[in-house]
Amino acid sequence: MEGLKVRPAPPRYYVFYKPRGVLSTMADPQGRPCVGDYIRRLGERVFPVGRLDRDSEGLLLLTNDGDFAERILHPRHHVARVYQVWTDRMLTAAERQRITRGLRCDGRVLRAAELKRMGREGKSFVYRIVLREGRNRQIRRLMRQLGVRILRLRRTAIGAITLGRLEPGEIAPLDWHRIGYLRPAAADQSG
Repeated sequence: MEGLKVRPAPPRYYVFYKPRGVLSTMADPQGRPCVGDYIRRLGERVFPVGRLDRDSEGLLLLTNDGDFAERILHPRHHVARVYQVWTDRMLTAAERQRITRGLRCDGRVLRAAELKRMGREGKSFVYRIVLREGRNRQIRRLMRQLGVRILRLRRTAIGAITLGRLEPGEIAPLDWHRIGYLRPAAADQSG
């Protein structure tokens, strides 16, 4: 087969609404539901960009484009990740300020780039939180540090890409316009 040209697969991009209770892995030896179960239904070789913990839900990007994934994930690009968070109590002004200035958690300083109160839903208090640097379970760790219990956590956007009208478990192709908008944003902020 010498001289045979091998062409890489064309780049693929999808938006996935990861449901709560689903692991952000391709397979689980214990048989628990995972992102790989949903990806297999696509019949394409793609992988998740980043993670959401098992108890969180919301936007995950799926792709076969490693360069795109690196631009989304690497902290130097400062791509915003937007979350909606439901808590068991209202944060005080001082607590909101501490979260945006930074709290020491497990030897690291964690902070939110933005935090805005959105209102109430029943007994829950709803906040919009923007992260520019994603650390493992960062929002949960910040809230735990303040003695606040998270009732629900959903990622709603990564850069300019949003969940839109997707329901939990749904996957939709990502159009080039939205990808193109995110790529320059990531590249421009890296310098």
